[in-house]
Amino acid sequence: MTNKTHWKRGKVMLKFRKIIAVFMLLALLVPFAAMPAAAAGTTTLNVKATYYDASGMLDGINAFRTATDGSAWQWDKDDASRTVFNVDAPESPIIVGDKEVPQKAGGTLGTLQYDYKLEEYAMQRAAEIATFFSHTRPDGTFCTSIFTTHGSAKGENIAFGYGSAASVLEAWKETNELYIGQGHRRNMLNPAFTSVGIAHAVVDGGHCWVQVFGSPHYGGTANSFGTQIRTVTTDSSNLALISAETTEDSITVEVGDSKAVPQYVYKYQLKFYYDEYNKSDEGDTICSYTTPAWTVADDTIAVIEGGKVVGKKPGKTSLVVNVGTSGGGTAAIMPLLRFRGIMATADASGNIVIPVTVTAHDITQATVTLDASEYAHTGSAIEPVPTVTMGGETLVKDTDYTVTYEDNTYAGTGKVIITGIGSYAGEQVKEFTITGCADDAHTPEAREATCDKPQRCTVCGMITAEKAHTPGDAATCGAPQKCTVCDTVLVKPTGNHTPGDAADCIHPQLCKVCNQEVTPATGIHTPGAEATCKDPQKCTICDAVIKAKTNKHADKNNDGKCDVCGVGVKPSTGDKQPEGAKTSDNIVLFTAILAAFILSSAVVMAIIWFKKKQQAPADTGYILKDASADYWKPQD
Repeated sequence: MTNKTHWKRGKVMLKFRKIIAVFMLLALLVPFAAMPAAAAGTTTLNVKATYYDASGMLDGINAFRTATDGSAWQWDKDDASRTVFNVDAPESPIIVGDKEVPQKAGGTLGTLQYDYKLEEYAMQRAAEIATFFSHTRPDGTFCTSIFTTHGSAKGENIAFGYGSAASVLEAWKETNELYIGQGHRRNMLNPAFTSVGIAHAVVDGGHCWVQVFGSPHYGGTANSFGTQIRTVTTDSSNLALISAETTEDSITVEVGDSKAVPQYVYKYQLKFYYDEYNKSDEGDTICSYTTPAWTVADDTIAVIEGGKVVGKKPGKTSLVVNVGTSGGGTAAIMPLLRFRGIMATADASGNIVIPVTVTAHDITQATVTLDASEYAHTGSAIEPVPTVTMGGETLVKDTDYTVTYEDNTYAGTGKVIITGIGSYAGEQVKEFTITGCADDAHTPEAREATCDKPQRCTVCGMITAEKAHTPGDAATCGAPQKCTVCDTVLVKPTGNHTPGDAADCIHPQLCKVCNQEVTPATGIHTPGAEATCKDPQKCTICDAVIKAKTNKHADKNNDGKCDVCGVGVKPSTGDKQPEGAKTSDNIVLFTAILAAFILSSAVVMAIIWFKKKQQAPADTGYILKDASADYWKPQD
């Protein structure tokens, strides 16, 4: 069962194994009334499946059942004998592999009738095996629980991944299997069955096949095919949350306003089990849910009312929903089934958490009115009382906003500054006019204007003369530009440093202007001379030891002393010979060895030739008569 078929969906290659399993159960052995009920914790899946008419497989099944050429056979339990149908005296024994196998007659099999009621059962089971491949249904009951009526004999064959009726029928025949592997074959050859219904459904590219057998014939009405939505109830233990997504990553709402709660989507891993040789496999299914059950972590900041998040006061909180399966749920969107691929990893809590920010009302949107728009100069600060309204409500000073003033003493334009507090934020400026002398009737101060203090009218306080600042040196990375007269900052420091020498192992790179650190010290040393028996290798910058002394002496001139420290050393083998003498000795030795080899080879070849000449008759040829033999034989 190792054939593989590949489906490609989008950019993801999904790999499916062709797998088949069998189940046959007689009510005589397990009474129908004793079937276990579905588990209490269940979840409903809406499976989108496209059905095709598979009734044409009936001809192939009946041809198999009624064959008279000996092909309708099955192994007996002991795997030592076989039963052959539709042949009165089957050949016996026959050779199977390297052993003799006796065969006995099993009687004559009749044809199966096509049963639309069984076909309906098979269509439902096809949707179910797409989510849980087993003869146990996804809700935990046996496959026979689908039979609301239909006699006592019931059987089921299921398969997944086969693209044609011919290929799956051939697989179900299990010609090369022994008894334990011929369950599907025995179902199709079972004399107790008189009718069959067959389903072929494609779910997200995967081909699901089901044969349902029964007796007696029930009939029913013809079923419709095409794309359908099938309801599948699965035990919640079959589901494992792998991820969850929401329609909103975060929510921002103003105090008193509201926004609809986000929808969320469950993504579950759904068991995909098959019982062939006690193996198991798993895949995953995506199930979309849209039934929010949100709670608010801090209900003083926000609450949920009528399916909406309502802001109570400025602050941050979160929406939380538990997406575990203990509470069940109903899929509101058709799930797309996918196998062999985990989508994501869920957090341990199994919760979705969405940040919620409740913002204050924007005070700039409020209406601010003053009791007058012009006020006469008095020589003292003028502080008009504002009225602030928003959304039809009058806001309260020091609860919803504060009031400050600017330029509210001398003639000119004064300002009332409204700053939101509590449930309000932002700032709104309301201007008013302070009247004074006529433009040509001011009485200037006796002193001259300076760059830090203008000249004013002594009557209304209005500015009558101003003097510009005298800029000093341009701003640098660390120093501002100032007025040379009054020291007022005209341009803030630029913060753009001028790098100095590059950083090394212990020295950072500094700004040439302000001496601030631009780049930290690298900590990477610059190696000096290689370590010797006398001195270690050190960094040329910081003198740190990089490699310790080697404790190995060097005598390159072969004078018996270390070239570095002068300590006496033993000469190495061969080092004392002059290079020319050593080469000459090697050539002489090699020539002698080569000559000896050539001479000995010639002697051996001569001996072999001489012996063959003596042994072989002059008038007889030799051919290899037996290719498997290891000797030569004269030709006759």
